[in-house]
This record gives sequence, C-alpha cells and structure tokens, in this order.
Amino acid sequence: MLHIHHLTKEYAPKQGLYDINLTIEMPSCTILTGACGSGKSLLLRLIGNLERPNSGTIHYAQKQSVNNIAFMMQETHMQLLGSSVLEELNLFSILAGKSPEEVDYRTQRAIELFQLHAILKQHPLSLSGGQKRQVLLAGLSTQDASLFLLDEPFANLDDSSIRQVRQSIEILLSAGKTILIATHEIEKILTLSTHLIILKHGRLCYQTTCSSLTEAKKVPWSQYNLRDPFLPSWQW
Repeated sequence: MLHIHHLTKEYAPKQGLYDINLTIEMPSCTILTGACGSGKSLLLRLIGNLERPNSGTIHYAQKQSVNNIAFMMQETHMQLLGSSVLEELNLFSILAGKSPEEVDYRTQRAIELFQLHAILKQHPLSLSGGQKRQVLLAGLSTQDASLFLLDEPFANLDDSSIRQVRQSIEILLSAGKTILIATHEIEKILTLSTHLIILKHGRLCYQTTCSSLTEAKKVPWSQYNLRDPFLPSWQW
C-alpha cells in the first residue's frame, strides 16, 4: 500500500495541498478528481517525487519505492525521445540498465501486449494523441514499475484515441499494476476504477469505492463543481 500522512505543499494563497491523509490500495485503479486548480496534478507530482512537500510523509509499503513508480505527464510528447516507436520502447529498458537480451525480451513483450506491430517504424511524434499515450504506457510497462501515475490521460483526445488509452489501462490492470489517474473526465474511466478521491481547494474532501458503481452514484458531483459521469453522453 501507499500511505500518505499530513501531506502539505504550499504555494500562493488558495493554491497547493493541505494536510492530505490517504491510503492507496495495491493493486487498484483510483480516480483522483476535482475542479481545475484543486491540486490533482500536484499530488501526482509529490507522489512521483517530482516535487517535495513542505511537510508530511509518503510511505511506500514493503518493497514499493519511488523507483517503482511510472509517471505519464499530460504533455506526452515531452516523454517521447526515440526516432521510431521501436527505438522508443527499447529506450525504457536501456535507461533502466537492462542487458541487451532483457531489453529485447521486454520490448517484444510490450509490442505483443499493446499490439504495436503496425506502427513500429513510425516516429513517436507523428502519432495520434491516443497512439502516443499507448506507446508511452507500453514503454513504461517494460520497466519494473508497480504504480502508474497518469495525469489527464484523456485530455484533447477523440473517441478512438480514448478507447486506445482505456485499452492500455486495461492491459496494465490485467498485469496487476496499480494506477492513480488524475482527471476531470470521470465518465471515461469510472467503469474500470475501484476507488474515487475528490480534492477541493487543495484538500481531500471525499473518497469512496466505485467498483460496483453503487457508491459512486451517491456522490454529490455538483457540490464539487464536477460533471455527473452518469449523465448520458459517453458510452464506455
């Protein structure tokens, strides 16, 4: 499990995070949501050790550590460095210090799992938004991460790309990974999720299980300036 105790990160007034206490079960798929400026992305960066808190602790239980965390930024193109999808996938294992044989094994496994055969020769930055995220998640899967932090994975995607990202998330969940997704597009991932956390003005104000969707239907969405994900619009 991931345990967060009294986590505080202060910026300007009315910004930051304040006294966050939270436990993330492993494995699980948790939605972290809230209106714009509520602190979703900041909490991910703190968990991923990309920023340091002013106070509080983040404890990775048992063998879990910050080295076992994979982070997908909203600006996916900033994390794609290879000149082809194949090179991109290889880079993840190479940077993790794996042997050439292990690099090849992990890359081929990712290609099979994420069905990337048709785009291996393409430049990652030439891909659609959904394909970029798919390739990035496939690359991250070749490392030894057990916790995946995804920041707005559905931002600016069309329906086809959203389905590609959902399929990639399903693959990771099937492999026993834990996923924490910061998003305000709740309806696009709710059916795959086990837990729901809502932030408001930098404070944790609501959390529930949503594996059966029964509890999630009770959430007072409008109170937190969120769109009710059960209203008809998307069908996932």
